[in-house]
Amino acid sequence: MSNDSLQNEELAAEESTVAAETTTATVDATGIAETTTTEQLIYVGPNISSERLNRFAIFKNGLPQHMDDVLTACPAIKKLFINIDKLSAVLDKINKTGTAYNSWYSQVQTYLKKGVK
Repeated sequence: MSNDSLQNEELAAEESTVAAETTTATVDATGIAETTTTEQLIYVGPNISSERLNRFAIFKNGLPQHMDDVLTACPAIKKLFINIDKLSAVLDKINKTGTAYNSWYSQVQTYLKKGVK
């Protein structure tokens, strides 16, 4: 298996882990499942001053709604909102070349260099 294949598999595995950690499913009285974010999240990406988003900002009720446009324009930003319990491990991964978190952080930096400050 090539290095690129391994990196792609790691990215996919980390992406599914991120999704699993930040959402929970509940079933209401009608039997319909409703997915909500209940954990406190911390943003571990670079500062985005135009969105008033600083590294290590904590959010109690999911992702900030005022950022919907930016999250759509650069999906990697969303990946850098993590469960607070994972902070230490994720910071190590951001600093390790080839990890999903390192890739997402770099994607956000590239996005910011293109004009969003």
